[in-house]
Amino acid sequence: MATIAVSRSWIKLASGIGTSPSAAALTEELALAQQLADAADAISMERFRALDLVVTAKPDLSPVTEADHGIEQAIREYILAPPPLLAA
Repeated sequence: MATIAVSRSWIKLASGIGTSPSAAALTEELALAQQLADAADAISMERFRALDLVVTAKPDLSPVTEADHGIEQAIREYILAPPPLLAA
């Protein structure tokens, strides 16, 4: 699984703490989005065209794969992980 390491200032922005984001905060947020997309790509490509790919149905009957679940889990784990300690 891909490693994701970015500052978490975007959590403050998403939670409504503070005012308009600075250019630096937007740059960090874009970097995070790109890293999450790269991680999702790595997970999905591992299962691309797999003959044993498990596909189930969501409540609305649309398909969802084990790769979809893996991507969601990886993003949730990153978001819920405690932020790294700041250097003193």
